[in-house]
Amino acid sequence: IGYYHLFNLELNKQLDYICQNLGKNVLYLDDISGIYLFKLAARQPECKFTMVSHSEKIVEWMEEKAKFHNVKNISFVYSKDLKINKSNFDTVLCLDQLNRLPFKNRKDIINVAYESLKKGGDLIISFLNKRSLYGSLFRNGVGRRYGPEISLAWPHISERIKENKFEITERVGFNLIPSPRLFFKMGVPGRYTFLNRYMRFLAKYDFLEDSVSKGFLARFSTTNFILMRKN
Repeated sequence: IGYYHLFNLELNKQLDYICQNLGKNVLYLDDISGIYLFKLAARQPECKFTMVSHSEKIVEWMEEKAKFHNVKNISFVYSKDLKINKSNFDTVLCLDQLNRLPFKNRKDIINVAYESLKKGGDLIISFLNKRSLYGSLFRNGVGRRYGPEISLAWPHISERIKENKFEITERVGFNLIPSPRLFFKMGVPGRYTFLNRYMRFLAKYDFLEDSVSKGFLARFSTTNFILMRKN
């Protein structure tokens, strides 16, 4: 689904990072693909995952997928507003969703995360960064992933976080320069074809999609992960 099969190194680096910061009792908010969820469940069999969705169809599809793959450590919950009667999760994950939500829903989903976490629990969110090269191209229609989506700027994300009084502990960027493999699969726009020889060289040696950046360079990475704590 989407573009992750093209960015294998990036996805695995992200999974490594999540696993390093994962508690035992995990809530996954509004997953629509299962890309991260099922890989995390396989990597962390000792963790208990709960996925909540506003769509009954998605819950049904996820349950069928879990049964097919014999996954035992994920439970699936339907909730129209994503709220469930539990507030003791060690970790809440909201991955690759904020870019696909209207403004009000972005605020709401972070509110739900805050209410669902126990004190000292962590929220991990990810978003497609507007200030990255890929985010800029994306806004101009050069690359597309799946579903309606926009890239977001850090000031907008940080405002939503501060409204809930989360303490931001880390910002990490993945894929500093967008992997050319996406362009090879979808077609390189005409005005960029002169870059082909350089893109192929960089792609051959995985110089691009395996980058992990913190601090200043995270501001320009394609996908940003934000780790924050509920105090």
